[in-house]
Amino acid sequence: MTNPLSLQKLDALLRSGESYTLEFKERPDKSLAAEACAFANASGGRVVIGVTDQGVVVGTDTSNAARSWAQDTLNHIEPRLQTFDDRVDITNPGGLPKGVTKENFGTISVARNGVIANLLHRAHYIEKMGAGIPHMQHATNARKVPAPTFSFDEFFRISFPRPVLAADEIVPAGAQETKEKTIGKTVESKGATTGKTREKTRDLLMDAIRANSLATTQELAQVAGISPKGVEWQLERLKKDGVITRSGPDKDGRWEVVA
Repeated sequence: MTNPLSLQKLDALLRSGESYTLEFKERPDKSLAAEACAFANASGGRVVIGVTDQGVVVGTDTSNAARSWAQDTLNHIEPRLQTFDDRVDITNPGGLPKGVTKENFGTISVARNGVIANLLHRAHYIEKMGAGIPHMQHATNARKVPAPTFSFDEFFRISFPRPVLAADEIVPAGAQETKEKTIGKTVESKGATTGKTREKTRDLLMDAIRANSLATTQELAQVAGISPKGVEWQLERLKKDGVITRSGPDKDGRWEVVA
């Protein structure tokens, strides 16, 4: 579990309010595991226990028994998710499947259960067979953050390094979406760096659409590392530029890269 926050960092979080990556929880209960999973399946985040939805600190039990209960609750998540100040570890029982070695890991795809894998692929729970590791590496390189590391023994573990932010670096709720829109509208005044970042985001979105034409806004946001609102803005620009098209109804339609 993450070490306790400093009072300064905690105060900054409380002032920023709940957001896409921050949730207040008055007391721990069975929903803690589901909320942790939701953050893990999106862009990550924090659950601050002992704070009401209005940001009022009410306190919580910090005894060893309470801490043990919270850790046991998170340990029952499969794959297992552990958060630390400097990284997030995801651990799954079992090593590499037969046919995959440390040398060829990330270059070939071998399904443990081909029937289940094909079913999930047809149901669009899997975007593209064998594309997960390259997508993670591409995404981290594009955002200039440390790439994840992998370890294989009786368990398969992936570790995502995480930055340690100062209190004045925490972005208030809603500020990121405003920032993305502003950057998109003022590219010319921001110079070459902003233009390159925008192009990398466009490339990530187009790669994701090529891999899965039925990708949702939420799925594209995870791939590109931006908010769903930011994805919607980028998609509108790509459509206006004639790079992508959309066919079918809003809910079950398809994307297509035409340029």
